[in-house]
Amino acid sequence: MAAQQSTNIPSLAVIIPCFNNAETLAEALASALSQDYPAFEVHVCDNGSSDDSREIIEAHTSPRLRAALHQDTVSRTDNWNRAYAAGSDADYLVTLHADDRLAPGALQAIARAARRRPALVHGRFRQITYDGAPIPGHRFPWSYSNNGERFRELLLLNNMIAMPGATIRTDVFFKAGCWDPAWQYLQDMELWWRCGELGEVAYVAGLLGDHRAYKQPQALHRHAEEHLRWAAGKLCTAPSTRLRQAAADGLRAYLNRLEAEVVALPEVGANLAEPIRAARMALANGPNPRAHALHRQRLLRALAASRSAVANVVERLPHRQGGVRRGLTAIGTVVETAALPGEIPRLCRTQCVGNSPLRSPRADRILSKSSLRLPVQNNNILVVGGAGYIGSHTCLQLAAKGYQPIVYDNLSNG
Repeated sequence: MAAQQSTNIPSLAVIIPCFNNAETLAEALASALSQDYPAFEVHVCDNGSSDDSREIIEAHTSPRLRAALHQDTVSRTDNWNRAYAAGSDADYLVTLHADDRLAPGALQAIARAARRRPALVHGRFRQITYDGAPIPGHRFPWSYSNNGERFRELLLLNNMIAMPGATIRTDVFFKAGCWDPAWQYLQDMELWWRCGELGEVAYVAGLLGDHRAYKQPQALHRHAEEHLRWAAGKLCTAPSTRLRQAAADGLRAYLNRLEAEVVALPEVGANLAEPIRAARMALANGPNPRAHALHRQRLLRALAASRSAVANVVERLPHRQGGVRRGLTAIGTVVETAALPGEIPRLCRTQCVGNSPLRSPRADRILSKSSLRLPVQNNNILVVGGAGYIGSHTCLQLAAKGYQPIVYDNLSNG
């Protein structure tokens, strides 16, 4: 498939590495081939399977399907690399494991994000059991973009990139050095880490796919062992104090979750005893870890979403409104200052009935704090979502302080 970057429609190659996945492969293929996007192919690369995977692949006659049925069996990561190389004519490479599923409309959502030419696109996913039943959980609900140290900090606190729908720009994939064969279960985090320095990373709030749990607990053991080794290494090798601190925070949180999980899996726990001990020792010699890594990650992602929302609005403003553009520096500071302490997220969960015009004493108290008394270059303040309950009170407080609120709201909540 020839790359179509000259048009406004990026070409996509869905990459499905496969090895003995006969139980789930048909679902994965169907979810990919049924996508309603005009410029995509599906590349499935079988790693010498001994089950019925080959027969399942050969049963499909879609002109979009490109099958590579290898007789030899190479390492997991080497098979990933030859699968991605097969799709290298496309602008972007979309990951789909043979035991996962793409959501309907996933490629459309990925392509919309790809118009800005990010290095990496990932999105909301649903966790499912091996049998396909949904596992309850909450996923981050707002789209955003970031890169560099900010992206790497999020990754160290907790890997928020699920493989179904994780999409890398083809030239970035090769510039980053492809999948590192030194890793067989954590090659994804290692590659995302390198991508953070090669361009923008975009998060799509729409559902991109279902991420299936391991069938065998032994796979958990191998994945956890590599995760502990990777995270412990970043305690020393991360390029800044901020990232080394995030590595400590994330490693402690992961250790706590892992130790609780293996209580019910004594065989896995026995295999992980030495890796856990080594990680605890590395943690003791690194920065003092802080609690609530996942909560901190959510706040940082909310901050990134706020920045991205403001940036998207700025792009739509006419250039002649220079006064508004100059004033946007101030709103960026307001959003950042309000979000980090957690005051606004707590306020957003306040229950309100209907469109009551009644003033909220708690809203007045929080919004009148010093986080909104900030010096600005002019009086223009952009308020994203300013027509809602919280936003309208924010506008009242800003107006009372002599600012000129400019409201942007899509009225999606009535």
